[in-house]
Amino acid sequence: MTGDLSTQKFNDDLLLDPQDRATARQGFPALFHVVDDEELRALFKTFNEPANRAKRRILRFGILAVLLVMIALFGTSAERIYDVHLPVYAAAAAASLSALLALIGVLIGLFGLMIGKAKREWLYQRMAGKLLRQFHFQIFVCRTDDIPASRKGKTEKGGFLDHRKKWLAEFRLRFLPHLEARASAAILLRACAFRERRPRGRLQTNGPTVLTPMRG
Repeated sequence: MTGDLSTQKFNDDLLLDPQDRATARQGFPALFHVVDDEELRALFKTFNEPANRAKRRILRFGILAVLLVMIALFGTSAERIYDVHLPVYAAAAAASLSALLALIGVLIGLFGLMIGKAKREWLYQRMAGKLLRQFHFQIFVCRTDDIPASRKGKTEKGGFLDHRKKWLAEFRLRFLPHLEARASAAILLRACAFRERRPRGRLQTNGPTVLTPMRG
């Protein structure tokens, strides 16, 4: 079934909402310490919220570009009305204004005028959020020995949580300070794959495809 997007919840896999955490605690009490990571959630918010703000700025400028072009088109189509009901100088001014609005709208739309910085910010922040989510779930996949052991007692549970903090600290040092370089590498990789018409799975890269946490 396809639900209404307005009622769907996003990022509930990281348990950002208190209600999601309560549900997870009730459904998986023995493994709640594994799926619940407060430090990772706090770090995720530092990237997710700026990404959402940048996305809203891009949307506003996109709407502005469309409106400017539409106003310019209406203004141009009414040129004959200007000639009949307006003085020559006023008609010329209206036509020039329409052309200027159209030019600004096209520059915003085609060349990213005023939104280029917001686009880059959105890309890097969103990439950081995706990498954090990937890191979170790869712990489940890569730590199949540590997770069952953490259920044996408080000491084992505390050891797992301490190790997870170390894995996250290593992740922050390896990936987050280099988002621009990694985003550029990922874009270049996809461009090469398209140009060479290779199956994407055959390409080899040193990029952040697998974020295996180190064992501490």
